[in-house]
Amino acid sequence: MAAREEVNRPDGFADLRDAISSAQASGDVTLLGELQQQYRAEVRTYRESHPGRSPRAARQPFTRIRPVARVASDGRHVVRDADSRGVVARDNPYYDPSRVVKGWVVAFNQVDDRGRVNGRQARSMTLPDAVDDWLASVDPGDVLCLVDHQGKEVGDWVRFRRIFDSGVVGEFQIDSGPFGDRLLRELDENPAWGLSFDGRAMDWTGTDPLTITQLRITEAGPTPTPADNTCFVTAIAGREPKWWSGMDAAARAEIIRNLRPVPRIAHIENSYSRWGSGFGR
Repeated sequence: MAAREEVNRPDGFADLRDAISSAQASGDVTLLGELQQQYRAEVRTYRESHPGRSPRAARQPFTRIRPVARVASDGRHVVRDADSRGVVARDNPYYDPSRVVKGWVVAFNQVDDRGRVNGRQARSMTLPDAVDDWLASVDPGDVLCLVDHQGKEVGDWVRFRRIFDSGVVGEFQIDSGPFGDRLLRELDENPAWGLSFDGRAMDWTGTDPLTITQLRITEAGPTPTPADNTCFVTAIAGREPKWWSGMDAAARAEIIRNLRPVPRIAHIENSYSRWGSGFGR
């Protein structure tokens, strides 16, 4: 396992982090939401102007969840699973597990009639190995988190993981504030909502459907009209969403059956749930 590298550099964000901590302590969710947006924008600007470097607080302790495999750090601002098929973002001074949503972002070998590729709607299908290069290099924080592929960002992606040949599961934290609270309630109570992504097809075959053999996801988030009904929310704040808990067993079994491979999926999802939603900060 590669040795972890903690790099402490003055980055000019100390005052902003202090302001975020103060807003959290005071319970001012409106201010906290505004500071989240500001921090996210300034960190992105910093990364663009300092390639390969990550802003972080001096002497910030590094803690992580317990993965299913050994974890190696890439020396920047993410931690990758040993097989390079999973990645966790490290730098989030306002991490709040009560606002973390988990769900299926991509379902492999499924034809999406209304999927989005290269910024436009396209009938497409993603093959399992198409995401491997992306997972081996992506920082989840660089993937835009939008509602229905439009508007301003509503949160931060904090984790992605390929689940065998079934798909990609992701976790994102929704910003504090009135809009974020309403979005959390909607995802918790309304089974019509799901997740959807947009990305760049780097390589593909065919045209109907467009069979994607290499994909880089650039944006993903909740939507009231998911292109793929198997891309659904599986957990909010570490528990099943209310709509899932209230669904009868036959309907739940049908949703799970739509994911492939069928014999593995229940075990896989249960194993992933045991990793938890905490990314200790």
